[in-house]
Amino acid sequence: MATCKSCETQPEEEQFTRLMLYLGNPCLKLMKAIFENRVRSTSAGNMIDFLKINKTHILNTSHGKNIKEKYFPSDGSDADVQEWDFLMLYQMTTRHCPPVPQLLEQHLDAVKEIRNKLCHQGTSRVSDSDYQRYHKQIQDFIQTALEYLNDNGLQDDVLQNIDQIEKPSGTVVYYLLKGMHKVYTDQGEKIESLKDEVEQNTYQV
Repeated sequence: MATCKSCETQPEEEQFTRLMLYLGNPCLKLMKAIFENRVRSTSAGNMIDFLKINKTHILNTSHGKNIKEKYFPSDGSDADVQEWDFLMLYQMTTRHCPPVPQLLEQHLDAVKEIRNKLCHQGTSRVSDSDYQRYHKQIQDFIQTALEYLNDNGLQDDVLQNIDQIEKPSGTVVYYLLKGMHKVYTDQGEKIESLKDEVEQNTYQV
């Protein structure tokens, strides 16, 4: 099943925004679904027991130590996977869960690298060549993940997200931007810059 649509040359700021929308919506949804799928395959069977069983292992990693509160809230409440960002889900899936198929793992790694580059590059622009490459890698991940998960409801949701991202209206763009904090939590100034940019260059509905 092909999900990739034709990629037309766009302004560098729009290209950056479009990639961030992919990371903050369909990619994040699929990463969460993959993590939950792998958790169900363990002896724990659910996330709460999974975290309890693997607590020592998780906290022995620098990533686990740095965001301990997200995984193991100090007030004793259960962790809320809905509040986890892409990197948290990636780390848990690749370090603490049974492995995914090799091709899916390769695509996961590629999307994680795209996320890291965009979040830390210091500019809200992406060149045409980088956009074409990143867009293709993201589409490859989406297609492989959908085939692996085999969930018709999730597939319909993801394809609807893609349609909104590829043909956005100003309203849709602003709505989707609100979810990008899960990818971009440490880059608040960039988020505000992007929102201003969207408001100044709003698509006509």
